[in-house]
Amino acid sequence: SVKEKILPALDDELAKELGEFESLTELKKKIQEEMQAAKEDGAKSKMADEVIQKIADMVELELPESAVDRETMAVMRRILSSVQSRNLAKEEMEKMKEDAGARAKKNLKNRLILEKIAKKENIDVTDTEFHEEIKHIASQNNMTVSQVINHIDNEGNREDVKDSILIKKTVDFLTENAIIK
Repeated sequence: SVKEKILPALDDELAKELGEFESLTELKKKIQEEMQAAKEDGAKSKMADEVIQKIADMVELELPESAVDRETMAVMRRILSSVQSRNLAKEEMEKMKEDAGARAKKNLKNRLILEKIAKKENIDVTDTEFHEEIKHIASQNNMTVSQVINHIDNEGNREDVKDSILIKKTVDFLTENAIIK
């Protein structure tokens, strides 16, 4: 049988069905704002990566092998969780381990540099910022704030969340104060 997909009319009624929009114009405006925000976030992220890379290139660090091993395992877990097929050839697995090791060293070096900068610049995480992040996590995951807090406390990840906020704040500080040549 031949089937034809019938799409709804692109009008004010569709906009009302999709959310809190009174008209199609409002919906289009919201979509444009979100696209612009995503574009700005992408540019900001790229700039942050460049700033961090410039700083990392200037710094020589000896990383503890045990820390590199732990970070490599964490990177491998993230990679494997995103791989569709778990039946990887031995060569592919070895290449993944090699890539994970390089990424782990880079992650550790960047984190240590950012933590040192945060300490030097007196960048800290306030309780308000922590609670705002919890609210953000809750809204992204369709959970209540108390559910997120319980989950974080059960997993022992409270410090990880604070570290994540500190890293974001430090990166923001660097990008705001970077002098691009």
